[in-house]
Amino acid sequence: KDVHKHLTSFKQDNLKIENDKLRVLLKKSDAKVASMNTHLKKIRNLLTIDKNSLRKSREKVKLLDNENQMLRNNLKACAKLDDNHNFLVDLECDFTEDNGGNYICNARDLQVVKENSTIEAIKGTHALDKRNIDISALIVHDQTLKSMPLGLALNFPRLREIYIEFSKLKKISRPPFENLINLKRVSIKGNEIESIESNPFENTPLEFLDLSNNKIKLLPANAFSNLPQLKTINLNDNDIQSLNSDIFSDEKDYENTNPKKFSMKNNLLEEIDPRILKYLKNSEEIDLSGNKCVDGKMGEKNRKNLMFLFGEIILNCSFVEKTCN
Repeated sequence: KDVHKHLTSFKQDNLKIENDKLRVLLKKSDAKVASMNTHLKKIRNLLTIDKNSLRKSREKVKLLDNENQMLRNNLKACAKLDDNHNFLVDLECDFTEDNGGNYICNARDLQVVKENSTIEAIKGTHALDKRNIDISALIVHDQTLKSMPLGLALNFPRLREIYIEFSKLKKISRPPFENLINLKRVSIKGNEIESIESNPFENTPLEFLDLSNNKIKLLPANAFSNLPQLKTINLNDNDIQSLNSDIFSDEKDYENTNPKKFSMKNNLLEEIDPRILKYLKNSEEIDLSGNKCVDGKMGEKNRKNLMFLFGEIILNCSFVEKTCN
């Protein structure tokens, strides 16, 4: 009995000691759990902040990506630049042949809005056994061509005819027409041309020029100089107010100017240098009708009207004296 009692007391003491230890450990564990819960709460808060930040970052990345794509699209839509900082454009053609034997580039989907643009490539499917060098006529109708591109002579060295009609062209300058040694016909009617440079077609064998239905207000000196083969000039339906004789030459080169038809009807002419008629003495048709100071014309069968026209100009179209000798 004493032994049993002693063993029982020993077990109770050990259990008490063990329980005390367990209570201490449990208390420490509770403290650790509380600390861990606090830490987890902080982590959750940080994760929430990071999640919101990540969402915002993703939205920002998406916006930047969209902006980048827009810039890429705009860059693709815009012409590239060459080494001379000229804008490079492609000319897409529908190639056809007419009954006269002309091999024609009919421009399509053309948009040239920048000055100093240069044709980089000609695109389209050629007819059998035809190449760019065989193109003899270029037709640009109802397109967007605010500035004439360079490179026509390089791509179409045999070009004889150019038709740029109703395509919003703003001005006529010399560089696009340089080295077109076969050019005979140019029609640039129905555009928005306000200005013409001097000698834009110089040293070409040009025979026919139609600049009607534009917004031209002034013809510069030598606008049509050095064009001995030019037979037809059509300037109808513009806003020209003054007509000076130096549009053909500022050196009185009457013999090398031989237009057969010269028409400026329906302009706003108020001043005309009568010496212009010296350049038109061999003309078969002169039409100055529908202007402010003159409303007359001369045809091949009524050449006596030339003197009548001269008299009307002298009487009604007073010209600034400083331009006369």
